[in-house]
Amino acid sequence: MSYRTLGHSGLQVSTLTLGTMMFGEQTSTEDSLRIIDKAWDQGINGIDASLTRLGTDYLDIYYLHREDHNTPLEFCVRA
Repeated sequence: MSYRTLGHSGLQVSTLTLGTMMFGEQTSTEDSLRIIDKAWDQGINGIDASLTRLGTDYLDIYYLHREDHNTPLEFCVRA
C-alpha cells in the first residue's frame, strides 16, 4: 500500500480508498464487513486519530453528490 501526506498536516493517508455508498441497502451487512476487513488487511487507513481528537467514536457525514437546482444550496448544507 502506498501513502501520501495530506496537505501540511503530516497525516499519512492511503492512496486506496473505500467507497461505501451501497453499504446498508444493496450490500448485506455480512458482505460489507467482509469488504471492510479486506480493506484494513490491505493497509487502508482510517480517521481513528481524527475521531480521538474530536472526542467521539463516529461521525455523521452528509455528502451532497449533486446539486439540486430546485433547492437553495444553503438549505441542503444546513440539512
